[in-house]
Amino acid sequence: MSDTDDEAARARRVLSEIAHALDMPLEAFFSRVSAERRGPSEAEEQELIGLFRSIRDPSKRRQCLDLLRTMAGPPGV
Repeated sequence: MSDTDDEAARARRVLSEIAHALDMPLEAFFSRVSAERRGPSEAEEQELIGLFRSIRDPSKRRQCLDLLRTMAGPPGV
């Protein structure tokens, strides 16, 4: 195995570890489709739900929902 092969194998292992940490497939690094066009990962959804549930103040929860609605834009878009 040449040095170039070793470097390629190491790079693939590192990318694999990063993909695992980000809860995304390794192929996403090689895809032409932007990661932003994919939906949220399950880990992101779980974090969002957990953080929302930790907000004790009802008015702050409403502010959070208002912000998310604004950021999401009109339904179905």
